[in-house]
Amino acid sequence: MKKSALHLCLVTTIFGMATTGCVAHMEDAPFDAEVNVPQDLQIAWSTENNDLDLAGLLVPFDIGVYRNDQQNGVIEPLPNTRVEITSSYGGVYIIPQQAVEVVSYPGLPGGITSQEDVKAACTDANGNYAMNEDWCAWYWDTDSQTFYQFAGTYADAYEYDTADGFYWFAPTHMVAETDNRGLVRAYMLIDVMPVSTAGEGAVEDVSILASVGWDSKTFTITAGGS
Repeated sequence: MKKSALHLCLVTTIFGMATTGCVAHMEDAPFDAEVNVPQDLQIAWSTENNDLDLAGLLVPFDIGVYRNDQQNGVIEPLPNTRVEITSSYGGVYIIPQQAVEVVSYPGLPGGITSQEDVKAACTDANGNYAMNEDWCAWYWDTDSQTFYQFAGTYADAYEYDTADGFYWFAPTHMVAETDNRGLVRAYMLIDVMPVSTAGEGAVEDVSILASVGWDSKTFTITAGGS
């Protein structure tokens, strides 16, 4: 897993299990509940992206939970229902919606047009993240030209040195509660994709599992090349 200066300070500080919604009212799904997941996602990714500092994709997604009354032809969304979402790989993080705030374009200084420019402006002489400008605290998706700010609750640093080296949290599991539409809205941050050790080292797929106990479904992230 790469240590991205920007991700290290903001994203990987989200704790290993994030619980969203009001736990006191969260209910287990009824026996006939069904899960609806997004279609498989194909991304432009290569092994070089795993090593490139500040490279990553922040992708929103929805998980739906509903009851399908086939006799009456009615699909009923199930609110306040417990859902567990798990990434199959440690380089793809599951982030609750409450952790991410979409922010307006901040009006970057002249000359900031690439990931290299952002890195140079927001790191110190030793290559460590530095809050040199306010916009350095925002995640910049260079593909969509969209900026994301990580809410203060989740952006507080939680990192430390151990005998084995530097460590930080990168959450791959979340327990969440559906909203009044029967949806869990979340993000996945694709930081590193797995690479096969055989052959030419092709980028392997990552699956995201959504489960309500009675029913589970997965969708897959596939690398389609850069």
